[in-house]
Formats: sequence, C-alpha cells, structure tokens
Amino acid sequence: MHTELSDNLFQFVTAGHALFTLQGAVSRYTYRVSVKDGDSDTVFVSVLTGPDNGRDYTCIARLLGPDRSVKPTRNATPDTPSLKAFVWTFERLRRGLPIAPVRFWHHGRCCRCGRVLTTPESIARGVGPECATKL
Repeated sequence: MHTELSDNLFQFVTAGHALFTLQGAVSRYTYRVSVKDGDSDTVFVSVLTGPDNGRDYTCIARLLGPDRSVKPTRNATPDTPSLKAFVWTFERLRRGLPIAPVRFWHHGRCCRCGRVLTTPESIARGVGPECATKL
C-alpha cells in the first residue's frame, strides 16, 4: 500500500520490523529494517538483493543509538545507490520533511511485530492496534 507522508513514517521505519519499498522516478528498493534482538539501540537496514523477497536481503547499514545515526556496513559504501536512497529518505523523515517525489510503500505487515495487517485502519497506518499503543 502506498503511504503519503505522515508524521508516523519515521516511527514506522524504526519500530523494529518494518518492510517497505521506496520508489523513485528511475529505481526502487525494498528494505527490511529490524531491531537487533535484546538491543533496541541497534537497528539493521537491509535491502532486497535477490529473487526471494522473504530471504534475499543484504545488510547495508545500522542505525545506532537513540539518535539513530546511519552507519554503512562493509556491504555498502556511501555511494551505493540503495544506501543513498535510504539515507536521503530517512534523514528527511527524521526532520519531518516531504519525501516527494519518492513514494513509500509498506507491505501490509505491522512495523513493530511483523504480523499481517487485516483491518483497513491498521493497513493505512502500517501498525496493528496493540502495537500502536506501544509506539
């Protein structure tokens, strides 16, 4: 589902189990952003790099500390297109700025727990009712 810019997209991306696609004018990238088990201050950013959209992800960055600073991994350089797209969008979301012309698509799963969303309200928000109270 395509999501227009809202105040909650930054929270969506950093909630713990976000799966989304960023679509620009020329390219698109699918990301999985997940919290390290037992360490809520370390978040891994992975990009889909193969045909299996459930398993073929490569970690390209970490979001560290409470300020969520972006640190590339050895799998990416600052010039890697998928990392550049993520960083540009992430920094704009952090500041509450529009991300147009980029389009943000979430994949119908709760960004916090990863469950499939079933109600129209939850799908529109990208988070289930129980998890919404915890964000």
